[in-house]
Amino acid sequence: MKNKELHPLLQVFLTLLFVALLMMFFVSFGIEYLPSNDFDKIRKKYGIELHLAMVISSLSAMFFIYFNLRFRVNKSRARLYETEPIFHWNYETRYWQSFKTKEFQKKGLLYFLKILLIWVPIGSFLFFLYKEVEPMVSIVLLLLILILTIPMIPFTLGKFIHQLKNQLFQNKYEVKIYKNGLTINEAYYPYNHYLNSNNNLRLVDIEKLNLYNTSCLKFVVKKAFYSPASPDGGGFGSVIKRTAHIFIPIPKNQDIDLSKIKNHVNLKNQTQRCL
Repeated sequence: MKNKELHPLLQVFLTLLFVALLMMFFVSFGIEYLPSNDFDKIRKKYGIELHLAMVISSLSAMFFIYFNLRFRVNKSRARLYETEPIFHWNYETRYWQSFKTKEFQKKGLLYFLKILLIWVPIGSFLFFLYKEVEPMVSIVLLLLILILTIPMIPFTLGKFIHQLKNQLFQNKYEVKIYKNGLTINEAYYPYNHYLNSNNNLRLVDIEKLNLYNTSCLKFVVKKAFYSPASPDGGGFGSVIKRTAHIFIPIPKNQDIDLSKIKNHVNLKNQTQRCL
């Protein structure tokens, strides 16, 4: 099915609307809080309206970013169209949770470190501005950063929490392996998905290893997606490539033929196409 695209004129209109919302927020903020006597009459006469304008414009801008991100994520999301799994494994609760608890402890630590790497430099820069420049400048920048980043929380922290809930807090645990992806407790994790030449997933390897004292399979997935140019027209965009790993414990007392799994998911053909 062809992915829906917004009409170019609609995209331009929405971009201008977003810029207007930001301008409305910062103009209202400036009139209300800038230490200038020129705005005294406006503050006294339109105090409530200024606060409403700040709240409505900031929330509208954040909702705009959120729905734009959701549209792009849904447009590129892989769907499960296969009906019969190649392999279907069920697990004992304690065995599964023992493995996944250790995996998510490591994921949580890495996620926390990523947050520190992003926000410590930003916080340090804002603190420097607060000390060396007008405090209002750092406050305005902080508000702008919050407006731009808060809508991303459902797609970052929210995604992590959803995976944590799905893989650790269920009544039963099962994995179904298909040709183009696998499900963990009915949540789909694709590894062969082609949207276009600049947005795709490719399974490049399946490894059998011992991790956290448990035999498991490691699905190695290459991601490629297009990062567009900046809204002001600068640059030409770029293709970003990343590697993702999906870890699945091997059921207890079950002998796994790795070559058989690779053949069923056409791993050799996929690897050749990636090269």
